[in-house]
Amino acid sequence: MEINQTGLHKKRFPVLQHHPLMAIKVIVNGKYRELPPSLSVLGYLKSIGLEGRRVAVARNGEVVAAEMHGSAIIEDGDILEIVHPVGGG
Repeated sequence: MEINQTGLHKKRFPVLQHHPLMAIKVIVNGKYRELPPSLSVLGYLKSIGLEGRRVAVARNGEVVAAEMHGSAIIEDGDILEIVHPVGGG
């Protein structure tokens, strides 16, 4: 143990494996991503510029209805598939 300036012992605490402020790891369209914890599907769509666009989202193989995007929280280990129409000709 170390002794600080007041003469008291400083305890060393182990680093937490899943601290709430640490990034979560997910797979989005086959690519690994690190995202902030407590991010909703809607929050992620905003972050990639797809807010307000017609998209289909599946989380772990289950479709997330558009009206649930704001309340569906992405969790560590989730697998997301996001599909949106692309114009072209």
